[in-house]
Amino acid sequence: MSNLKVLIVEDEPFDGEVLGSLVSDLDIDYQVVTNGDDVLNMLNDITDISILFLDLQLPGVNGYEVFEAIRADSRYQKLPIVAYSSHSNEMNTAYEMGFNGFLAKPVDSNMFAENLERLLNGDSVWE
Repeated sequence: MSNLKVLIVEDEPFDGEVLGSLVSDLDIDYQVVTNGDDVLNMLNDITDISILFLDLQLPGVNGYEVFEAIRADSRYQKLPIVAYSSHSNEMNTAYEMGFNGFLAKPVDSNMFAENLERLLNGDSVWE
C-alpha cells in the first residue's frame, strides 16, 4: 500500500490527526485539507489521490458540495470518496448521493485497514 496517497478533508485537527495516524501506520502518504474551498481550488493538483475521506460538516463549502463538484469532474469519476462524519444520521444521504462509503467518527481502528482495502478494491463500506 506504500504507493497510495490519501486525501483527508477534515476541519477538526484531532479528527484529522486520528485518521492520518491510521493511514500513516499502514505506510501510506496522506494530506489533510481543512476546508472544502481549498479542495475545490486544488482539483487540478490532486490527480494522484487513491482515496478521499471527506468530512460532511465543513466551514464554507460543505462536504456534500465538495462531493458534487469532484464527481462533476470526469477525472474523478472512479475516485473512491468516503464520508467521514460523527453524524451517523447522515449515512442515508451520503448513500443516496453516491458516496463509496461512510465511516463514523470515531473510526474503529481495528477495522480500518480491512475497510480501506475493501474501499480501494471497489467495495463499499457503511459503518
